[in-house]
Amino acid sequence: MLKIYLDTCCYNRPFDNLDQHILGYEAVAIEYIENLVKAEKINLVHSFVLQYEIDNNPSYYKRRKINSVVRCATEFVSEGFSKTIAEISIPIIATGVKKTDAAHVAAALFSHCNFFITTDKRLLKYKTDDIIITDPIKFLIYWRDNNEYGYE
Repeated sequence: MLKIYLDTCCYNRPFDNLDQHILGYEAVAIEYIENLVKAEKINLVHSFVLQYEIDNNPSYYKRRKINSVVRCATEFVSEGFSKTIAEISIPIIATGVKKTDAAHVAAALFSHCNFFITTDKRLLKYKTDDIIITDPIKFLIYWRDNNEYGYE
């Protein structure tokens, strides 16, 4: 089964101003991905880095909604691995990726995710052979094309 990591911007996309069509499409794609996670069609990885950002979201409603999704995660990268995550982050940061974004990618790499999904345009430019970094729309195209029954 596929294992994915959604970074914080994905969880926040449905709350953004969706006047731009692409943002609306991304929001719908993310909600579909969340439904795949809840239906146990794909495995979701959650991390202490992500939980820190969720906990610091000033909106109680957003925190509650996001936590309802991450509770469905099949794996949690705990703070006990923070030294390892920091070590994995070093070469990622060296490419110009922000420290927190690098920590998210490192957590996904540490847990051997197949996909790291983000809506962050700068982060989408980071390339590695160790994980597929993509946006939610392209991930759903992959899901459709590689799932025997297409969208379920």
